[in-house]
Amino acid sequence: MTDVQITREGKIFKYSPLVDGYSNGDIFKTLTGTPAISSNLLRLNADEIGSLESFRNASLEIYATIPAVPTAGDVRALGFKSLDNGNLGRCEFEVNDAVFSAVVYDAGGTLIERRTINWSSAWTALPARYRVTTFETGVVFAINDTIVARYDRAEDKEIISSDKLSKQPLEIHVSNSNADNLDVTSISVV
Repeated sequence: MTDVQITREGKIFKYSPLVDGYSNGDIFKTLTGTPAISSNLLRLNADEIGSLESFRNASLEIYATIPAVPTAGDVRALGFKSLDNGNLGRCEFEVNDAVFSAVVYDAGGTLIERRTINWSSAWTALPARYRVTTFETGVVFAINDTIVARYDRAEDKEIISSDKLSKQPLEIHVSNSNADNLDVTSISVV
């Protein structure tokens, strides 16, 4: 079980493998595998990590390199997830086989939105900024400052839904189930 530490307005969370290194239980908890620092990057090769700090109504930016175009057998995730409660409130970029998507789960852990995102060659084997911004009524997903998906339960927005988003704090979650290198340059939350 993780400690709940809700960040206050104006507080910034920043993780840099170059500065902070990686030690299980320090900033992140290893959920599977053996993440390691390689060339000043946090390398996940069949690994999964989650932050010890929790966040609510925040903007998460994971500057990472996904090594290949999504293909059959790929499983990766980057975003916010409850490490204690499965999919409850989960908001993440997800690669599942050849499909790259943004997923949003409600307060009960039920999938309420899966938006397929067309993969860009500009994201293949190159660092990209994957941003998940959560707020009271919705979630915005952006890559390299371009909005690629949006969920908002307010009626005048892109997607209309009566589903309720979770109000509980969520942890940073990065998972690469593949036997290849997903490299993280930095992670920040504002």
